[in-house]
Amino acid sequence: MSVYEEMNERLALLKEKGRLLHKWTSREENLQELEKRGEELLYVRKEHLRAEQKDVDQLLKTSLSSLFYSLVGRKEEKLEKEENELLESKALYDEASRALEDIRRQLSEVRSEIAALYEWQHWKQEYDELMADKQKSLADSDDFIQNCLENEVKIKGQLKEIDEALGAGNRVLDSLDEAAESLKSAGNWGTYAWWRNDLHTY
Repeated sequence: MSVYEEMNERLALLKEKGRLLHKWTSREENLQELEKRGEELLYVRKEHLRAEQKDVDQLLKTSLSSLFYSLVGRKEEKLEKEENELLESKALYDEASRALEDIRRQLSEVRSEIAALYEWQHWKQEYDELMADKQKSLADSDDFIQNCLENEVKIKGQLKEIDEALGAGNRVLDSLDEAAESLKSAGNWGTYAWWRNDLHTY
């Protein structure tokens, strides 16, 4: 293998590692945003669950409201209604909790991929230095040869990127969609909007 071929191999490798780093760090940023939204939703669900539990507890203990419903013969009906709302609120809380756990699981996997590329964190600096050396060594070479070598590096990088995109690109997008869908299915954001509006009234 000639010196120029070795240079081209190294340049292509550096370019590929840089592309992978960009892909995983971008995905990490997206998942971090989903994690933040998931944490907010879980907090809202937790507060709503506490409120529902409080309603049930008040009916179970002796109180003016409990006495009132007992007198009019509707205590059991009211208690059943509150218990059903409590169960529904608990289900929504559990759903939001599972969605957040799934997002955090994916974040952990992505960070493992980034950690595996740690030694390539400064790939751009080496790439630029190597390219400068290559250009200097080709300064006295035929322009046509130089252009061919430059294009070879670019084409190799593009072909490798396309090949991986076809094989793994869809899986990356699917994972992000899965995380977003998990968060979306965690419940109705209407509760969140109601809770935030309710806070502003105080």
